[in-house]
Amino acid sequence: MNSSEWELLKAGVPQGLVLGPLLFLTYINDLPSIVDKPNSTVLFADDTSLIITDTNTQKFNTTINQLFYNVSNWFNSNLLTLNYNKTHYVEYRTKNYYQIQTKVRYEGNITPTHTATKFLGLIINETLTWNQHIHFIATKLCSACFALRNLKHTVP
Repeated sequence: MNSSEWELLKAGVPQGLVLGPLLFLTYINDLPSIVDKPNSTVLFADDTSLIITDTNTQKFNTTINQLFYNVSNWFNSNLLTLNYNKTHYVEYRTKNYYQIQTKVRYEGNITPTHTATKFLGLIINETLTWNQHIHFIATKLCSACFALRNLKHTVP
């Protein structure tokens, strides 16, 4: 990077640095402090997950929207942007428990509800079963087996 590129960089971490992930985690290390107990945050590289628990539906709805507002404000205050296209909400529940249809809103945006999400490389659905992840892995393994079967005649 030349000196004019460094002058344009007002905040953040330049991409491609070996220390980039460590510097980014240091930059956002105070984010979990805005989340009250028993709720928590999970930070991994540039992914942020919020875990919110409450048995009272009304309190849950209030908490999730307030927490999302606080996190969005924290992002803005720290010159970061929240990518609404990658932001979604999954309500984990038992198979026999109904969904509470929570709407997470901020600045006119409604965060879409998903039935599953990829979390640290695992696909976890709303009832905490592994069916989608097993299907995903099985599909990848079938492709690998097909490639190996075709290569066995050409590679010793």
